[in-house]
Amino acid sequence: MSSRIPLVHCLGCGRAGRSLLRLLADAELVQVGYVVNRSLHSAQQAVSFIGAGCAADALPVLGQNDGLLIALPESQLESAAEAIQIKQSQASGSQALGFAFHLSASQSSELLQGVAERVASLHPAMAFADPKQAITQFAGSWCVLEGDASLCQQLSRWVECLAARAIVATQLDKTLYHAAAMGASNLILATLGLAQRVAQVAGVPEESSTGLLSALALRNVAATQEQGVTAAFTGPVERGDVRAVSRLMQAVSQADALSASDRQLWQQLLRACLPLVAQQGRLSTEQLQTMAASMDQQTTPTRSDH
Repeated sequence: MSSRIPLVHCLGCGRAGRSLLRLLADAELVQVGYVVNRSLHSAQQAVSFIGAGCAADALPVLGQNDGLLIALPESQLESAAEAIQIKQSQASGSQALGFAFHLSASQSSELLQGVAERVASLHPAMAFADPKQAITQFAGSWCVLEGDASLCQQLSRWVECLAARAIVATQLDKTLYHAAAMGASNLILATLGLAQRVAQVAGVPEESSTGLLSALALRNVAATQEQGVTAAFTGPVERGDVRAVSRLMQAVSQADALSASDRQLWQQLLRACLPLVAQQGRLSTEQLQTMAASMDQQTTPTRSDH
């Protein structure tokens, strides 16, 4: 294998770390070096999955041209970076590594300053619950990069070689970015859970509601990919149908089989549709104001459940 292929070690090679390293190694974009987890057994399992690397119970002093992927949980990143920096600086003649990057959605690359000459973060916007499945789904996914410009460029090339798509944002508020990512993943699931509970109260069999509602959600996500969120939004709010919206809000507010928090959340989510409709520009200001007033009139304060 060519010596120009960088040697990359990994600290915290869990589901995301081993999935990414497997893809990079299979594409001959990196050589995998030391793989360190909380236990040697876990590190050996990671090496077995990747098909390359050397399992170890601790990182040794690393070469100054080496790369390091830190795929630890976010709460452990800062202390791990400090420990690596101290270990490297205390070694005779040792210097900072060539480059280092982590996979955190909400922490910036600044946590790694001093660990390497170039630092960055690479967040793959996808789930890694099952690494075997993740490596088959990585192509076409999105990765958000921030940090050193030259390292981001290098990581971006790797991402594109894996048939994924890279977004480079050298100035990025990672916490707000993480909030946005949660909105498009966890919060959508929370909304689907709410929709399922409403459907069941309406009389849709529980075993059927998941398929019905997820199919609706998938159609809207597909439309969003093609047209954008604003253009894809449809329904009675988009049409300015005040009577239909009022009837819906009244039905939900009077559904005592739903919890008070579910009733209130549904109404709040419906109210959150108004900015999308305003962006479409199809309804006049007067129509939007009438719709908002109707929603406010129908909204009931949270009441205690029976």
